[in-house]
Amino acid sequence: MPYVTLEQMKEYIGISLTETRDDHLLLKAAKRATGTIEAITHRKFEQYRQTRYFDALCDVDPYDRRSLVLDEDLQSIVSITNGDGTLVTPDQYVLLPTNMYPKSEIRMRTNSPVVWTYDDDPEQAIAVDGWWGYTQKPDENIQRACLLIAAFDYWGKDNAEARFRTITVNDVTLGTARLPQDAIEWITPFIRKID
Repeated sequence: MPYVTLEQMKEYIGISLTETRDDHLLLKAAKRATGTIEAITHRKFEQYRQTRYFDALCDVDPYDRRSLVLDEDLQSIVSITNGDGTLVTPDQYVLLPTNMYPKSEIRMRTNSPVVWTYDDDPEQAIAVDGWWGYTQKPDENIQRACLLIAAFDYWGKDNAEARFRTITVNDVTLGTARLPQDAIEWITPFIRKID
């Protein structure tokens, strides 16, 4: 779902709410802008529920088998099934970092005998059902960036050459889409570091 509505796009660009001729182009631009922001930041800025699967070897600290490193931002857990099929209860783990959201790691408590494990195959052995995403809804800077990128895309519909070039931000290649500098500045603080 785009981070901005059709009505927000029309207001930002200066199109009457009753004018519907370009609605499909505006919605496509908003969806592309949302996708661009997610690709650059490696984050989703809306909460969604999903069961994600993790490798019991590759995603777990090999030295103590207690830390599961998550590949997405986590807001809360519904349930966890360890790789051997047992349910992991909330009293057996903590979410890290402490006192901050989103969470990026599930660590078994030191007083718990449970460690991350598997029976036959470690791949996709651990299942984490939860609410994922950086925030419940996009913050103001993400929405502003989305509006600006989408508007830039829409305005360039008749001048495609002006919209394309390769740029790099924080050692991340942003592809060939030319993005407004303000939008880049607004989303850069949200880029998730990937090891």
